[in-house]
Amino acid sequence: MPQTYTRCNIGVNRELRPVALSDYAGCAIISAMTGRRIYLKEWRLHSGKTQAQVTDMLASHDDEQLPKTTASLSRLENGKQPYSERVLLALADIYGCEPWELIGRNPNKEGELVDLVRILDDRERDRVRAYIEGLRAGDVA
Repeated sequence: MPQTYTRCNIGVNRELRPVALSDYAGCAIISAMTGRRIYLKEWRLHSGKTQAQVTDMLASHDDEQLPKTTASLSRLENGKQPYSERVLLALADIYGCEPWELIGRNPNKEGELVDLVRILDDRERDRVRAYIEGLRAGDVA
């Protein structure tokens, strides 16, 4: 017996849409993210890679949510396309940084000192912290 398609004519109450989305529309995270500066392009350039090289590396991951073209990577870098945790994890791996740094730290502005502190062990970090705190308090000449 052949199957047939019967169109379903369910009416949509247009007044319900704003009510259904109201919890999301006022979300502080969404509004805060709209003007937030990200540093995906800066990290790519800092790592010395082209968009084509990065998309080739991303293509080797078996993940449909990662950008596969230079155009989609460009949209991510310019804030025209949202990023996901998966994208940040993959790009951080490629650029040799932490995922949070891609959205919170410009590699060209903080440079050398931050990079040096990252490679210290806990004991050395504590010593550096104590020295800096001493400088701020005026205890170190």
